[in-house]
Amino acid sequence: MNSSMASVSTMQKLGYETYAEVKEQFSWSESWGLVDGNQNSVNATHECIDRHTGVAYRIKSDDGSSEEYTFEAISREAARFAHHLDELGINEGDSVAVMLNPSFEFVVAFFGAMKQGAVAVPCSELFGPQGLEARLEDADTEVLVTSDSVIESTDTSTVTHLIEQRNLLTQITDYPKAYEATTEGQDEAWVLYTSGTTGRPTPVPFHHESIVLMAPTMELVLDIRKDDSWFTTSSPGFGAGIWYGLFGPFLYGVPSGHFSGQFDSQIVLEAFDEFNVNTIAGAVPTALRKLVNKCNEMVDPPGVEKILYTGEPMDERLSREVTKILGAYPQSVYGVTEIRSQITFDYGYPDYEFRHGSIGKPLPGIEVKIVDEDHNELPLGELGHIAARRGNKWYYTKDQGYQDEDGYFYAAGRTDDTIISSGYTIGPQEVEDTLRTHETVEEAGVIGVPDEVRGQLVKAYIELKDGNKPSQDLKEELQEYVKKELGKYEYPRDIEFISTIPRTPDGKVQRVDLRS
Repeated sequence: MNSSMASVSTMQKLGYETYAEVKEQFSWSESWGLVDGNQNSVNATHECIDRHTGVAYRIKSDDGSSEEYTFEAISREAARFAHHLDELGINEGDSVAVMLNPSFEFVVAFFGAMKQGAVAVPCSELFGPQGLEARLEDADTEVLVTSDSVIESTDTSTVTHLIEQRNLLTQITDYPKAYEATTEGQDEAWVLYTSGTTGRPTPVPFHHESIVLMAPTMELVLDIRKDDSWFTTSSPGFGAGIWYGLFGPFLYGVPSGHFSGQFDSQIVLEAFDEFNVNTIAGAVPTALRKLVNKCNEMVDPPGVEKILYTGEPMDERLSREVTKILGAYPQSVYGVTEIRSQITFDYGYPDYEFRHGSIGKPLPGIEVKIVDEDHNELPLGELGHIAARRGNKWYYTKDQGYQDEDGYFYAAGRTDDTIISSGYTIGPQEVEDTLRTHETVEEAGVIGVPDEVRGQLVKAYIELKDGNKPSQDLKEELQEYVKKELGKYEYPRDIEFISTIPRTPDGKVQRVDLRS
């Protein structure tokens, strides 16, 4: 960043006191008043890391251990990593993939890549070889930072440079601890791969100014404060873990934490006590449900002041239970990654009334309506597709919902083939493609089926090759195969063997028939 950009020691805020003021006065251009940069010279790492001091990042692992790092430490090592990328010949706009559990090395590589001008590509530690390979190839990845076990099990022939997690910090220790960034607002900063309506991983790029423009959300929704302590249960390999576990709090110099490893409600609650957590951010309803269940077993469970959930709808019953047990109303942020925008949220002002089960009201400058298949607006209370206008363009989502008479919106699930399970968006095509590579499988069809705990489960219908017979052992073998090859969160929890997979005239799997 330009040397003229001074470090800030106090939190810059918008200053609105009521929802009414926001509706009447707020403009997204105000985002630039919250940061040092401008559209011609801005860098995500400077805004999130370099200009802040004090405790930044905490990690609670499933073995009970804890780690804590400062903004200064992340800034220093991210600069060294940026210098290392220069020496490797990485140019601005080249892709640097980072596939690690929440760790110091993850934030160093992620923010270091953006500082240098490369495009960071976060990948979930849950991806199997096929899931990772698809993203590496599509992104034309120049550098992959990951564990040695991933390197051993994955075809990385398309990647120019491999950096093992255990060697990262020692490799960069001799580089300077400062780095002059030269990025502009419209330069790509990072890419999120999402399983879109086609079911295949779809790259969604975000620019350095995207991070700036999301900053007001933290204030408009959660009234972010300097003395906050945030924690998220979502992985930094997915959008919620990035936006609400890193960018959101770090932009304001607020410490945040991630859980690393197999989710454990008891250890997460211990982290709340240990880190004095007052804000749960970016959690999916499934995780909140598990925390509530564990709290019900405790004599004196911890409480929090603010909760932000995303990833899937939350029904009224769970919303009320979360409020009662954890002590804060679960506020919604609803958005669509493919259009790079949040659409509705619950505002954090005293004159805004929370409505259990809703996804809130539209963001300033965003118009939302419910439409039918032909994009005609529907009456209040009638179920249809959620549509949003950003600028002069309308976007028609594949989410169903309705609007009540007071202007609150409600989500009612997907209308396409995409599966949302425990907050994870899963493309059935990916799961089908992986199953078809198993030696016993002739054809596969995958759908989502309702589940009380996870929202939906992945169910696979399998047509076996001649000479193979259905069995419980084969079901378990196929489940383990998908876990290993594609991702631990994407495997089919239910498998049914059928004689023939229904297909459309052009040979596509007819998932509508499978659902019926």
